[in-house]
Amino acid sequence: MSLLLYPGLVKQIASNIPSLPVTQDVIKRLASVKLADPDFYHPATVQMLIGAQYYAEIMQSTEPIVPGHPSLVPSQFGTLALGISPASSSPCATHHSFFISESESDLSNQLRKFWEMEEVQVKIPMDPEDVQCEQHFVDTHYREPNGVYVVRLPFRDETPPDLGNNIAAATDRLLKLERRFEKQPDFKNLYHANLQDYVDSGHMTLAKTPASYSLTHHGVLKQSSTTRLRVVFNPAEKSHSSLPSLNESLLIGPKLQNNINDIILNFRCHPIVLLADIKQMYRGVKLDPRDWKYQQILWRFSPYEPIQTYEINRVCFGVSSSPFHALRVIKQLIKDEGDRFPAAAQVLDTDVYIDDVCTGASSVDEACQLRADLSALLGKAGFELRKWSSSHPSVLAGLDVDLLEKPHKFGDAETIQVLGIQWDSKEDVFCYQVETLSDCLTKRQVLSQIARMYDLPGFLGPVVIWMKILLQQVWLQGLGWDDPLPSDMLDQWNKFVSDMPCLRELKIPRYILDTYVYPPELIGFSDASSSAMAAVVYLRVVCSDQRVLVNLIRAKTKVAPVKPVTIPRLELTASYMLALLVESLQPFREQLRIETIKLFTDSMVVLSWLRTPPHLLKVFVANRVVKILDVTLPTQWSHVPTTENPADIASRGCFPSHLVQHDMWWHGPPFLLDDPASWPKCPQVVPTEPVPELKSPVVSAHVTIDNCGTAFLERFSSFTRAQRVIAWILRFKQN
Repeated sequence: MSLLLYPGLVKQIASNIPSLPVTQDVIKRLASVKLADPDFYHPATVQMLIGAQYYAEIMQSTEPIVPGHPSLVPSQFGTLALGISPASSSPCATHHSFFISESESDLSNQLRKFWEMEEVQVKIPMDPEDVQCEQHFVDTHYREPNGVYVVRLPFRDETPPDLGNNIAAATDRLLKLERRFEKQPDFKNLYHANLQDYVDSGHMTLAKTPASYSLTHHGVLKQSSTTRLRVVFNPAEKSHSSLPSLNESLLIGPKLQNNINDIILNFRCHPIVLLADIKQMYRGVKLDPRDWKYQQILWRFSPYEPIQTYEINRVCFGVSSSPFHALRVIKQLIKDEGDRFPAAAQVLDTDVYIDDVCTGASSVDEACQLRADLSALLGKAGFELRKWSSSHPSVLAGLDVDLLEKPHKFGDAETIQVLGIQWDSKEDVFCYQVETLSDCLTKRQVLSQIARMYDLPGFLGPVVIWMKILLQQVWLQGLGWDDPLPSDMLDQWNKFVSDMPCLRELKIPRYILDTYVYPPELIGFSDASSSAMAAVVYLRVVCSDQRVLVNLIRAKTKVAPVKPVTIPRLELTASYMLALLVESLQPFREQLRIETIKLFTDSMVVLSWLRTPPHLLKVFVANRVVKILDVTLPTQWSHVPTTENPADIASRGCFPSHLVQHDMWWHGPPFLLDDPASWPKCPQVVPTEPVPELKSPVVSAHVTIDNCGTAFLERFSSFTRAQRVIAWILRFKQN
């Protein structure tokens, strides 16, 4: 007899069975029977839990061979002892457990975390699976004669998994897709064109040996993209609940993409900038023929043709290991060919986010050479650059029109999107294209509107935090997700919405450097209110002509937690946010050789904490003080009046029209234009009031008690007898 099972692995199925030792009477009664488990009476670990659906296949009969408790029943595994049994009376420790599950919607749970105190950012050690995936790439990748890289799918186990048979489900999915084609001819044309491009490029071919597992697929429309529709495959779909999907069977690999904020900041440091896009980056990496069978799809270009099985022979969208493969191949290309193109290799290593190249140079000639080197280096692996744009038209001279980026119309200007930010290449400024917000909202819609505010560098921090503070107030009302806002909050929101178009007036300088005499400086400010916390960092540059440039480069805001926290603690948390923000700028600091860092807070309590030994402070304060001093120095911190603290506006929030006119937010307080010797300094006078949050002092005292006065009483066996004796003594004394 054979039974096909699809087991899942867990650390422990249940506690030991039986939970108590079986009595000797039962053991003797069953001693003459050959059991499938001869030692059934010993409490032992459950090794396998078989589903009830297999019961009929396992049991040969429901009639017991030996009746009683327990009864003996024949099965495919042998004779089983089933039922209850008298327990031994000998002492035995037993363990009982129960499980309580409380359901909370994912949206509510995520929003609850949104109000909690900030999480400590720590560096996570590399996952062993990431190490395994990296080694797999090193051991299995190779290059074809034309330079194209070939990779293998990184399966978790050496033996490829059984993905089952989903042909019926995949066929049904294709037929549903074709019915949609009938209703949406434009969608059909884009879909057909996309897959026809796969066929024409040789990236998808007819399968010689159709497999039993096929990837389902669907189309994703993207109006702002060069490719309006992208066919995305679904390797996360299972053929059966007991079988793994393709994605579950694969290693994901380590995160290789660069920090998008670092790329944007580097982009602001080049006099001449250069943008490009790596064409079909995923499809530029070939899959080893041995793995094509795992990337088969069902397709036909006409409903009158038979359904055929195609194989995708390139790294494809949706497969969990594809992002790793695409980026890892670029890293390998730098290693293999980068010596011949050092400048281009550096750009590919630091100034690329996925397939977007955002870089620059010091002059037009240097930018032209960099453009040529980037094309040559990527061409060694069969990649092509397109969607070129630059702050100087001469850099793009000689390029075919089809290879140039097409600007988007933005008011009277034409803009190009740089990692989600609108950039006017003619004026060389960042600007914001604000979508019209809804003026009749529920809690769900408020959250949706906030999520649409893309502001990674934090330029719009005071505006975004105003929206988040309102959302927190709505959340505290206990409203349902689709309940309308209270009238007072709705009035606030409508006023805010009517003010949003003011953001279109913003023009943020893209270039923040100039020819400088001294290394640039980082200047940071932090502040907190009962509503929110904020940290903001500026770059200060003293130019060769003695002009001083100060520009906002990074900001971070966070709503205060719902649980009441004292203002000094919130101020300390804001200072901790600032310390982390400065630490995140370490690559930027090294690139510009920044040595001077000056940090300001308007809280004297925070400054006193930073100058107090942490072991004297309470745990909450001590932990954050230690973390702040791990990445900054006490001498870098100074006091600033609230009126000159640009982080103040971000800790309270403001309307867009106020932010547009708030020069201190964009360029820091006026004193930054003066000589540093005249800047506010931390008072050296020790405050007369005690420092808050100090640990209560523990005083130890040794006290000796003379018990000679009570020694007399210890001679008596009862208190009554002692009373009588003392009374006779006093009577004798008085007489």
